Amino acid sequence: MAQLRHVRQSQGRLRGGRVEQALPACARGSINVSEAILKNIMRKVFDAAVIVPLYRMTEILNWRLGKAGPGPIWYADRMQWMRALEENWPVVLDEFERFRARLDRLPDLEDLRTSNNVADFGGGSWGFLYLRLNGTGNAMLAPHFPRTLALLETHVPELFSVRFSLLGGDRKEITPHRDGHCQSIICHLPLIVPEGECSITIAGRRQPWTVGKCFAFDASALHSVQKESKEERLVVLIDTFRPVPFWLRGISRAVFRYTTRKAPVAQIMRQHDQAVGKALAARAAAPAPAH
Repeated sequence: MAQLRHVRQSQGRLRGGRVEQALPACARGSINVSEAILKNIMRKVFDAAVIVPLYRMTEILNWRLGKAGPGPIWYADRMQWMRALEENWPVVLDEFERFRARLDRLPDLEDLRTSNNVADFGGGSWGFLYLRLNGTGNAMLAPHFPRTLALLETHVPELFSVRFSLLGGDRKEITPHRDGHCQSIICHLPLIVPEGECSITIAGRRQPWTVGKCFAFDASALHSVQKESKEERLVVLIDTFRPVPFWLRGISRAVFRYTTRKAPVAQIMRQHDQAVGKALAARAAAPAPAH
């Protein structure tokens, strides 16, 4: 009777649609693994059949239909919002220097390493301060940069990421690399530029930095940095999108969001803020200079 009751209970579970619960634990685990594998395969098929062709199509359309021209470098005459940054760069530098004075050091590239970010960009110190990353603002730093953020949020269309990039005196180069999609552009606002050779090479074109003079370039273009001086170089890197017709913008942004959905934004920001917190604590604990 007990066996018959067990069979009837199992049949009831099966009729109720809960097949998985009627199976042993090991079998349920196998089903879960199989479902995960199937979902992964289906996602890869979808990416290969739909996303990759769509991404390539949006690349071509962004290059051909971009309102600012083909690039890969643009100046304030093609992107008028840069003029507001050029007129107000001392405000940005002032807020940076005030906050830096409270730090033992800036978070370095090594502080921001993730399993998806293991590229080698050359030796020497390369410090960062992130005010925004992939559309996510930094609540920890926002109170210290009110005028900078107001300036950028008012004038930069589709503001995506903002970070200070400080090359230390010991760093002479950043090796060739690409930063992203052709629909995204990176604007440079130079704040501190040492004398001597100090430039970025973008798609084979040498572009020197001049304090307070903006330029932007295609994030997918191969670029590298050269710096002879032992002095520091400070630039604000501002990520936004290539201006395109309205109908193309919606498609491009959707593809961009899908292809960057796995970017470890939260992890990078957490590591960044931990490094900033340690730098603030280290400076606060340091003995005051003797007078």
